[in-house]
Amino acid sequence: GFHIALNFLAVIGKLFKDSGIEDLLIESGVYGGNTASALLQGKSYSQGVRAHKLLSEAMLRLQWRAFIVWLTSQRRESNVEPVLDKEYIELVKACRETVDDEEALKTSHADLCAKVHLLQPDFERFREQSSERSKLFRFWDMCLKAVLLLLRFIRAEREESWELHLNAVAEMVPYFFALDRINYAR
Repeated sequence: GFHIALNFLAVIGKLFKDSGIEDLLIESGVYGGNTASALLQGKSYSQGVRAHKLLSEAMLRLQWRAFIVWLTSQRRESNVEPVLDKEYIELVKACRETVDDEEALKTSHADLCAKVHLLQPDFERFREQSSERSKLFRFWDMCLKAVLLLLRFIRAEREESWELHLNAVAEMVPYFFALDRINYAR
């Protein structure tokens, strides 16, 4: 599993080599020039995974902000009462307010997780529409999906979930073929 993850890190690095990810890591002060170059080649597992987690979190935050704007405009156009939106805001506030109390945080987090799945169809529609409208959005969304695939594979390895492992590897295979990692594509 470790070598597959390292090679997939290299695949992600090769796929998005000239996208500015390396510059972003260097300019933000997260990594130095040589380290950023090495981790995008799949040479450093822990630093590579950390860098991709940081990038994916930043991209998800930006996507989420754009999604909220999109959702608000969609609801305004269709004259839908945003009661559900207010409920989400209250649930998020409850999580923020209970950070210091572990039991209360577990409860408020569980309440949020029970409701947030209702936004998933809207979020997927937002991603599809935004990908159709913007090549740049499509590019970074593809990068985000690759990183999330890597994280899903790592989760499968840590949890010893054979089914999740097989699904993640099956999704990785086209990337390996496309970027000349034939030994891992078999």
